[in-house]
Amino acid sequence: MNLSSAMTERSDALEDDRDRVLYATLLRENRSRVFGYLLALVQNLSDAEDLYQQTALVLWEKFGLYEPGSDFGTWATSVAHYCAANFLRRQSRRRMLFSDAVLTRLVETQATIRDHEVSARSEALKSCLETLSSKHRRLLMLRYHGEYSMQQIAKQESRTVGALYVALSRIRKALLSCIEQRIGSEAV
Repeated sequence: MNLSSAMTERSDALEDDRDRVLYATLLRENRSRVFGYLLALVQNLSDAEDLYQQTALVLWEKFGLYEPGSDFGTWATSVAHYCAANFLRRQSRRRMLFSDAVLTRLVETQATIRDHEVSARSEALKSCLETLSSKHRRLLMLRYHGEYSMQQIAKQESRTVGALYVALSRIRKALLSCIEQRIGSEAV
């Protein structure tokens, strides 16, 4: 193997790693959206879980078709739509709950509502984060943007893991309350 082909293999491996990380991040961020959509369609928790796993596999297989920067959630929901439609067709003991036209309209409506809702919540979150103390913002950054375990953060902060969970829970509740208050005041 010559140097050029070794460098090409290494470059391909790095790109594969980046794709895996991006895929995992996008899937995690959109899990509730995709799972909720599937659950609404099949109305059975076990079936929705199976379909979510199947959808995640299809999304990974087709991840090369995803255009970075576009709405992954909308794309993932449309893939979930086809997985659910195929599942429901295969279920001879169940009748189809919605027609393909209704399912397509649900995807379109959900995407429209979701985009507006996410935008409003995102803006409210940004504003609410600014109201937190620097100590609380730092704690959130360590937990959600760092690569530290709860044990490592607790040690660094000279707290027990339990105390850290309680503190983070209080911060999240305060943020949620702030977000809901801001969104509620915008709706009025």
